[in-house]
Amino acid sequence: MHQRAVEAAALRGRVLAGGAAAAYAGHSLRSGLATSAPANDAPGHAIQRQLRHKRLDTTSGYIRSEQLFKQNLAGMAGL
Repeated sequence: MHQRAVEAAALRGRVLAGGAAAAYAGHSLRSGLATSAPANDAPGHAIQRQLRHKRLDTTSGYIRSEQLFKQNLAGMAGL
């Protein structure tokens, strides 16, 4: 799927859900996928292929530490 198509679909979904149109972009969706995939045991080369990156270090830049989400103070406080 082309990036512009993903962004348009995400925008439609946010508007239909009553969310702010500028809250997320296609890049945020790619980053979320790259972060969620290793947490579910996806190998780095598979993520790289899905994101169409030529270099693994590019893919690595998209992957955020899952500890940011698992050990998040707001989540621990039940928010």
